[in-house]
Amino acid sequence: MIPTSSLKGFVLIFLAAFCWSLIGPFSSWVLFEDITALEISFWRCFLSGSVFFILAVMSRKKFSYDLKDIPLLIGWALFGVALNFTAYAQAVYYLGNGLASILLYTAPLWIMLIAIFLYKDKPAPLQIFSLFLGLAGIVIICGANGEIKITLIPLIWGIAAGLGYAFQYFFNNSSLQNHSLLWNFSLVWLIASLLIIPWVSFAPKSLTAWISLVALCLVSTLMAYCFWSLSLRYLSVVSASVIALCEPMLANLWGVLLFNEQITFLTYIGSGFILVAAVLIIIIPQSKGKFYGT
Repeated sequence: MIPTSSLKGFVLIFLAAFCWSLIGPFSSWVLFEDITALEISFWRCFLSGSVFFILAVMSRKKFSYDLKDIPLLIGWALFGVALNFTAYAQAVYYLGNGLASILLYTAPLWIMLIAIFLYKDKPAPLQIFSLFLGLAGIVIICGANGEIKITLIPLIWGIAAGLGYAFQYFFNNSSLQNHSLLWNFSLVWLIASLLIIPWVSFAPKSLTAWISLVALCLVSTLMAYCFWSLSLRYLSVVSASVIALCEPMLANLWGVLLFNEQITFLTYIGSGFILVAAVLIIIIPQSKGKFYGT
């Protein structure tokens, strides 16, 4: 029987995944108006950071950061947010919602590698097997879509999005946990917007574009990251990241329903490989370490 605490974590990370799965549609409706991925990333960071800042002030949570926290905040903003948001928007533009989402969710594999080399965690052999099984699934999916030419640059954008997403787990599990979640998110997102704005060329936007940007902020950022952060109170980093793999499946569904994207038989096989890898990471005995314990 699943413990109540774990069940709460499963529900929370699924809700986060559902909110994240809508990033592709919201971003696509803005991209249709020839608004760049960088501008989308800026507005997502700026609007979300502003709302988080207002909520942090209203919550009256203590604001107390040390000098040692500054590199962590900047690192989270640069690698976990600015890189993640920008790379994913570019991947959606080049690859479509489904493939971009699959590459984004290489994150559990990068988390495992970082945990091994940076934190000296020692995964079990089956955990290593699941890593390569997941990578095989990604290769199959990237080669399955005959209508999209997978070239080096789009592939790099997709992998960069996955790395950026993986970094967020490590920064969130750092000493910044000692501070208010709202203050962390507000500072990180606002810093990220400052890092992105020098590269942005702003374009006129219709009401539809503004509604999509606000939805991207409220649903796929504020709600998603609150659910995500709360889930980490009940689940390990690796467990949460692999359970969130239901997001690519939902993203593929939105791609089919909203944008007439095609899903090939090989795409299903590749997705199956990734899901099996995720299940293996969850159910096999977990090695003890900073990011593997449940």
